[in-house]
Amino acid sequence: MGLQQQTHNSTQYVNQTVTNNPEFDKSISAIIALIKSSSMAEDDKQELTNEVEAINKLALKEPSTAIVEKAKLKLEYLKTALTATDIAIKVTPYLPALYTFFENFAR
Repeated sequence: MGLQQQTHNSTQYVNQTVTNNPEFDKSISAIIALIKSSSMAEDDKQELTNEVEAINKLALKEPSTAIVEKAKLKLEYLKTALTATDIAIKVTPYLPALYTFFENFAR
């Protein structure tokens, strides 16, 4: 699934691939939308969007302990990076679905 984000100066496309977990997919989409609508600098928005896309890509890989550990590190980075932003409270409800997905990933 591709999301299109337009600003007054540009159009950016965000690639999201859908998993078989609607809660995970909804959370990924919501976090990306919140990042894009935030008051962060454009380069910060792009960096965090890239992290969310990387987490989404990990969800599509063959389950393994290594993938789970990599995903957890990315999730912790994302959580920490978002803490100091204007969307920290808005993102909070979506993070547990991502953690839960990867907790059950390699089982």
